[in-house]
Amino acid sequence: MLSFGDPSPFTGRIKASGRKIICQVQTLAQAKEAAAAGADIIIAPRAGRRRPFGDDTGHNGAGTGGGRCRRTYSGGRCRRYRRRRGLAAALALGAAGISMGTRFTASRESLWDQAMKDTTLNAGGDQTEQTRVFDIVRGAAWPATYPGRALRNAFSGHWCGREDDLAADQLEQEKAYLATAPDNFATRVVWAGEGIDLVHDIPTASAIIERIIAQAVATLTEGAKLIRY
Repeated sequence: MLSFGDPSPFTGRIKASGRKIICQVQTLAQAKEAAAAGADIIIAPRAGRRRPFGDDTGHNGAGTGGGRCRRTYSGGRCRRYRRRRGLAAALALGAAGISMGTRFTASRESLWDQAMKDTTLNAGGDQTEQTRVFDIVRGAAWPATYPGRALRNAFSGHWCGREDDLAADQLEQEKAYLATAPDNFATRVVWAGEGIDLVHDIPTASAIIERIIAQAVATLTEGAKLIRY
């Protein structure tokens, strides 16, 4: 799985090994680049917009290429981030499947500790924001064009809009950040997409998948009943 760059330097070796190539893209131009490089699956998140079944957890960038990517590469080439009935919506719009992140952080198999999982259960999509402050304070060299979506907290509220000041004092601020307790989420980052609204329990990963498939089947079946020939 490749993202945030030209995949072509790597696709030859991947193909030669007999493996499939998944490319996550942020724009239509990147989707075209990935297709030309031989991607088997293109994931096209629609970052930066509120939507009922969407998600853009982690680093995706503020741009959007999902809809145009789907129209350009129909027939199962594109996938989107979705939740629950969003699988049915994605399939109806021409995607071959979905890729999820936030929902699986609150699963039994997730390596997140219990305090972080509990935090996701008690948060909502409106509490998330795209921000660079957590990358800056931790010295993570993410390009400015790729902010990450995380839960808004006191730390991000203090530094949002003051990214240059934070960068100028990064070493001292990183020491203070790392000195806080791991479960101090008033300071520590919790990466989460807007789909966190729909996370209410901590089941197994297999239960999550089975639930989503069942909901998609029910939704598509009900939708088919509305069509009259």
